[in-house]
Amino acid sequence: MAKDYVKVTKTIKFIESMMEDPVGEPILFSVYGVNEGTLGELVMTEKRLIFGKKSFFSGESFEDVYYKEMHSFDYKENFKEATLEIYMKNSNRIFKFSTANEVGLRLVRDYLRERLSEIKKEVLEEKIGDSEDLNVVDQLQKLVELKEQGHISEDEFTKLKMKLLD
Repeated sequence: MAKDYVKVTKTIKFIESMMEDPVGEPILFSVYGVNEGTLGELVMTEKRLIFGKKSFFSGESFEDVYYKEMHSFDYKENFKEATLEIYMKNSNRIFKFSTANEVGLRLVRDYLRERLSEIKKEVLEEKIGDSEDLNVVDQLQKLVELKEQGHISEDEFTKLKMKLLD
C-alpha cells in the first residue's frame, strides 16, 4: 500500500496488485524514468526496488531487485538526467535506471546508501558474530567468505583485516 504522500498511478496499482503483501510492504516513493529503453516507474519499498512498465506488445510487467541481492551502485548526474546503476552480488547483472527527475533519484540514492549500509552491518554481525568466541584465523576466514560471496568489497575486506590484525 502506497504511503499517503505517494501519487497512486496505474503502474503503482498494478505493482500493488502483484505484491504478496502490499500492506506489509508499503511503497515509500516512486520516480518515472527509463530502464533498458522502456519508460516506466521505479518504486521503492523497505525490501526492494520495483520497476513497473507497460508495453504495447506484452502488457504490464515489473522487475524487482531486493536490497540483499545488491552489491553496490553508481549514481551520476549531468545537465539533462540522472542515472543509477545497481550491481548485483555474484552476478554480472546491472540494473540501470535513468530519469530527468534528479531530485527523485537522489532520494532513491540516499535511501539505497542507507539500506545497503544496514544490510552490510547485519551480514557482518551474523557471519562474524561475537568476536570473543572466534580466534583471529577464524575471523579472517569469515571475512574471506564475505568477500567471495560479494557481501563486502576488496577495500572493506582490507580495512577489516587490518583492524583484526592490530
